[in-house]
Amino acid sequence: MLAVKLHKKPKPWLGKGSYLLPITTWPAARVQVQNWIKRLPYIRFISLIKVPDEWPIAILGWIRIYSDKPPYKPIDDFKPVRAWPVGEKRERGEWGDASVDEMTKQAVPGDLKHPYAEMTLGAALPTSCIKWTKDVRVLYRGKAARPGNRRTAHAE
Repeated sequence: MLAVKLHKKPKPWLGKGSYLLPITTWPAARVQVQNWIKRLPYIRFISLIKVPDEWPIAILGWIRIYSDKPPYKPIDDFKPVRAWPVGEKRERGEWGDASVDEMTKQAVPGDLKHPYAEMTLGAALPTSCIKWTKDVRVLYRGKAARPGNRRTAHAE
C-alpha cells in the first residue's frame, strides 16, 4: 500500500504511532494532502512511503468536521495491510454524491467522504520504505501562495 507522510524536517519519522495518509486514488490523495497542509502550517516536506503488506496498521477515517458525529473513528486495533477489507481501504478515496446548492440552485460537485483520512503505523518502518521526499512547495509550483501560509496569505 502506498501512503504519504507530511513532515517538517527533511527526514520523516516512521516509528510506531506515526501518521500517514493512505493513497487509494491520486485525485483523492491530492485533496487530502492539501487539506492537511492547510490545517498544519508547519509542514515543509512530503514523502511517498511503500507500506509492506505484512505491516500492522490502523486506518482512521475522519468524518466531516461540521457533522454531528464524533470527528474520527478511534483506533480499534492494528492489523496487517492485507487483512484490511479492500472495500474499507477503497472507501477512503471515494467521492460523495453531487448536490444542488440551495441558494444558487446550481450543481455542486461531490466532496470526499473522508477529507482527512489517515492511518497509523503499528510498528516502525525501515527507511528503505521511503520512495522519495520532496519540498511541499512542489505542489504549488506556479501559484501565487501556498494555502494556509500566513506569511504569503496576502498574495492569494
